[in-house]
Amino acid sequence: MTEDDEFSEPTEPADADAPADPAVEPEEAAAQPVGADEVRAAVDDLKTDLKTEMVMLGTDLTALRNEVTGLPDALEELRRLRTRDADLLDKLHSENTKLREGELAKALAPLLAGLLRLHDQMLQLAGDDKTSDAALLRTQLLQILDTSAGVRSYQPQPGEPFDSVRQLGVGRVRTADKAADGTVVRTVRLGFGRDDGSTVRVAEVEVALYDPAAATSVTADPGTEWADNS
Repeated sequence: MTEDDEFSEPTEPADADAPADPAVEPEEAAAQPVGADEVRAAVDDLKTDLKTEMVMLGTDLTALRNEVTGLPDALEELRRLRTRDADLLDKLHSENTKLREGELAKALAPLLAGLLRLHDQMLQLAGDDKTSDAALLRTQLLQILDTSAGVRSYQPQPGEPFDSVRQLGVGRVRTADKAADGTVVRTVRLGFGRDDGSTVRVAEVEVALYDPAAATSVTADPGTEWADNS
């Protein structure tokens, strides 16, 4: 053994379990250049897709145009139907109201007839005295008829034409005045009606009848005419 060997550091044995150096990964293969035929094919496919999309878009636009074109007619039809429905509802409401009013009037008819007879009796009792108890009670009765039932009295005036709808002729008075023929001479009994023009009780009147042989013209007789003191 030499002197150098004696003083040299011992060499450690290699570790058998130590992993070996990893192998170097191979580099990715270089991208192959795209050929002209492949580019042309891709462009053709893109053109085909665009044409298909354009055709589909044109079809959708045509359908939309057709719908928009028919929209005014549809709106007009809808407006017409709504107007018809509103008219039907108004008519139904009006008929229902008339039916109820008719039923109510029919139910109140006996009561009104009794009140009108009471009115006639009060009017006869009061006469020309507007301050009597009968006259005051008659005034209150007229107010009740007006506010509760919508019924008001009316009195045809002498000289006005006879109205067969709201008046009943109960007598004839001959007159030499041809212009007075067919006019009211006097009211025998007051009439009663509603604001809508319907008649609850017609007024009883005497009517002038033209007669050339009559000595004088007719005149109303204040002593027998029923005056409405309301």
